Amino acid sequence: MRRVDIPKASGGTGPLGIPTVLDRFIQQAVMQVLQAAWDGGFSASSYGFRPARSAHQAVAAAQAFIASGHRIVVDIDLEKFFDRVNHDILMGWWPSGCPIRVSFV
Repeated sequence: MRRVDIPKASGGTGPLGIPTVLDRFIQQAVMQVLQAAWDGGFSASSYGFRPARSAHQAVAAAQAFIASGHRIVVDIDLEKFFDRVNHDILMGWWPSGCPIRVSFV
């Protein structure tokens, strides 16, 4: 991650992290492994940030639920969730912990 200082509106500067090509490569590799391992366990009603799923499909599913008699639709925004969650507890909920290990040579 390359760090660059940028001007802040309140004066002074703040650090900005810019992913390098290697950072993006590693992120994509990890995403592909995690997606293959975990996507099958997600709810069929989950549409956010999933492969081959779109906002249009989510709206259509919500409309189908309403048409079938359901009267409540829940939209959850997980903004800042991973900034605040206790990662030890989160990983403890996963039966085998994290399925991958990343090591740098």
